[in-house]
Amino acid sequence: MLAIGLVSCGGQTNTELKTVKVGLQGNFGASAGFVGIEEGYFEKEGVKSEKQVLTGPNIIAGLKAGTVDIGFLGNGVSWNYFVPTNTPIKMLTIDNLSNDDRLIVNKASTHAGVKTITTSSSITELYTALKGSTLAADLTATPGSFLNSMLDKVNAGIAADKQIWYKNVDAKYPTTATSGDEYKITIQNVANSSITATMTGAEAPDFCIAFAPISATLLLDTAKFAEGFTTAINMPEKLTPSTWAVSTSFLKNNKETVQKFMNGLVKSLDYRAGNINGAAADTANQLRVDISTIITGVAYWPTAEDLKGYFSTADGQGMKYVTQIRNSQLSNTNLKDITPLAAADVIDTSFLLNACEKVIAAK
Repeated sequence: MLAIGLVSCGGQTNTELKTVKVGLQGNFGASAGFVGIEEGYFEKEGVKSEKQVLTGPNIIAGLKAGTVDIGFLGNGVSWNYFVPTNTPIKMLTIDNLSNDDRLIVNKASTHAGVKTITTSSSITELYTALKGSTLAADLTATPGSFLNSMLDKVNAGIAADKQIWYKNVDAKYPTTATSGDEYKITIQNVANSSITATMTGAEAPDFCIAFAPISATLLLDTAKFAEGFTTAINMPEKLTPSTWAVSTSFLKNNKETVQKFMNGLVKSLDYRAGNINGAAADTANQLRVDISTIITGVAYWPTAEDLKGYFSTADGQGMKYVTQIRNSQLSNTNLKDITPLAAADVIDTSFLLNACEKVIAAK
């Protein structure tokens, strides 16, 4: 309990911290949460953040079960925003404009056209290399969305009987493909943490899709691996930001606490944008790892001014990003046979815009 009063966004004076159970992923993507704890920004707003470092699917599970109140999410689980009934989460803000997921080429591959693929290769060259190839990725996380977006690009204008496709459990993507097995990508569905072992094993696949720190580590070995396709370079129109979600059940009865949290979060986002090394140190301290393991060069990190500008109008860049998130999820089997919510229905920007005003005014 604090010895002095804390003034809330509504002008009320409180003397005890409001607890928020925060789900964070164990990488720099979620660094604003670590910064807010390490720098004391949440506490200064009157919030006690109970940190849980989890995977994206486990953060979603926690938001549904009530063991997580607010969480950082990559795009792999963002389909949950668009469930039209009993929607478990509401978007509070986007975070970073991630360029983290990337296609990595196994330069030892003997499959036709693979080993010469780079981010400068043509779509035709990539199409040829992917045809009948093998690929390792965690399809339950952001690499799954990345793979779908990449195939959308590769298959654009291609007849259904010649489209590149893959099968995940009982789901085929793209669903419109009628092509045979010669066009199939054979998937090794493995966790991101297991990608290195998979790509350096005796039967390494032709490609993998991975994110930091695994992707960065693999790409250090330039003799064996190369970057083949990224969002920023090869499909910038598909940028799908990471987001912060609040449990709809928590939001219903804790709007003032959510605003306090957002005040601290936007302060943290703004701090990170101007002090990337400080944010990396905060993240390393919170994760209890060496700072050399923190990978920062995988995204654009927006300021408070950026976020205010993105969402100041209903048709601004922010809502375009939310629309891109929605579009990337339309093929998800969990949204099959339903009409997903519209982009405008899954986000409440009021908390973000209030926080941006406060942070900007204090500069």
